[in-house]
Amino acid sequence: MTDNSKEDENLYDFTDDPNMSRTEELTVTVNTLRRFRDVLAKNIAAWDNFSLNEISCFEIQDGENLKLDWEELLAAIRGNFAEMTTMHLHLNQKLELFECMLNAVSHPKRQLLWRSKS
Repeated sequence: MTDNSKEDENLYDFTDDPNMSRTEELTVTVNTLRRFRDVLAKNIAAWDNFSLNEISCFEIQDGENLKLDWEELLAAIRGNFAEMTTMHLHLNQKLELFECMLNAVSHPKRQLLWRSKS
């Protein structure tokens, strides 16, 4: 086994204390990340729908300066949503890591619980 694979294995394996406080803390973290990810996804989907179907209602026909300002604002909004989409992808990756860590918690009580369910 290489040093890297040992490090990867240790990344997902940790032992909890008798009160399972690390498991509880990690569970709260995972649940919070899930909620945030889901809200972020809904906002991105709402913007995508709006920008495809409704944004034309806000097109400016007259006033060159106003039109330029509006297009600049829209470009900034599009850039912000592109950044949010990237953040959503990173958040999904981090959430998967935390879920793996949560699933890998090794504690005698938890192991007994798993054995009794199988």
